[in-house]
Amino acid sequence: MHTRLRYLEESKTFGGLAGLDIIDLPNKGALQGIELKLYGICGTGAADPDVWLYDRLTRVEVIVNGSEVIKSYSGEQILGMMCYKKTPLWSHDYKNMSGASCECFLYLNFGRFYHDTEYWLDLAKFNDPEIRLTYAFAATAVGGWTNGTAMTATPSRSVIPHILIDGPAESLGYIKTSELSRFTSGSAKKENMMIPRGPVYSNLYVQAWYKQQGWGIILDKLELNLNMGGDVLLRVGAHELAAANLRQYGEFVMMLQLSAKGGQAYPMPFEQGYMVNNVVGLINAQQSALDLWANYSSFSFRQSSDGVTPVTGNINCQARVAGIWPFSIAALPNFNPMDERTRLDTSRYGDVMVRVEETSSGGSNATIKLIGDEVVTR
Repeated sequence: MHTRLRYLEESKTFGGLAGLDIIDLPNKGALQGIELKLYGICGTGAADPDVWLYDRLTRVEVIVNGSEVIKSYSGEQILGMMCYKKTPLWSHDYKNMSGASCECFLYLNFGRFYHDTEYWLDLAKFNDPEIRLTYAFAATAVGGWTNGTAMTATPSRSVIPHILIDGPAESLGYIKTSELSRFTSGSAKKENMMIPRGPVYSNLYVQAWYKQQGWGIILDKLELNLNMGGDVLLRVGAHELAAANLRQYGEFVMMLQLSAKGGQAYPMPFEQGYMVNNVVGLINAQQSALDLWANYSSFSFRQSSDGVTPVTGNINCQARVAGIWPFSIAALPNFNPMDERTRLDTSRYGDVMVRVEETSSGGSNATIKLIGDEVVTR
């Protein structure tokens, strides 16, 4: 038993700077996952790196039978799901510098984790499987961050299905990931996000990806509620939720290379965390501090010679960041995706909902999303 990695597309140029590309998948095989590699050139003058290559992939969908959606996420959500599914983030070229090369690797899991040999998508059971990529490479803003630089050269991609060979004759099922509900944030707002009745879920997530509007700022209480208040499985604040996620999943790590200005804030991949190290160019500068908190992180540089004098100019640096809540995606800590005994079978209950209660700092720009991992066994 082994996994075959074979290019479906290799270094193929996208259809333009914006659009939708549809790629046919194999019509048979045990599909454990799909790997996407994006490669391009950053726009010139990228001194304000607010939009990264993965931000520009606005929607990735896996469709079967013409219209049935099995996977649907943004580029940021794919990276977040990779963290929670034991698929580390890797690239030597997560880069946002003027005219520099950049790349990112994305992986869509159809199992509980990377190369799951029990849960996978049996392509022979479906008609016309395809992956749809929607992109906006000239974007200059994302999630309230507005100082991005448009790409002017069309990027390329490689698509690699990961197919299980000589594995079990039948899959135990596959994981269908999709958005279940959403609402617009607001000051002290209280919202019930209803979960569809019938499916079985191995995990649930909430996301609040917007500048200065992460969970650490806007969350007062998060609640998982069965039977409309009859059974409250979860009711915690932001700090308790952070602690629970850290204990269950550990810290996530990502390497970044960017052009940063001292005293300016930038979007970071982890809402809460810290910078492990930061190597700057051959200049008289060093980073003095960076604590990641609630989608607001301000770089602070000082002259290396005295450690005091601020440096406010543009500096190329390489940063290793570690933390939790990738792109402000938090997992509800009630479930263990590896243990089927912890799954939520919604058919056993009446109304099931996730309730979000915001602080007075909740703004009107963030979109709060509920994402579910549904276990499909047909």
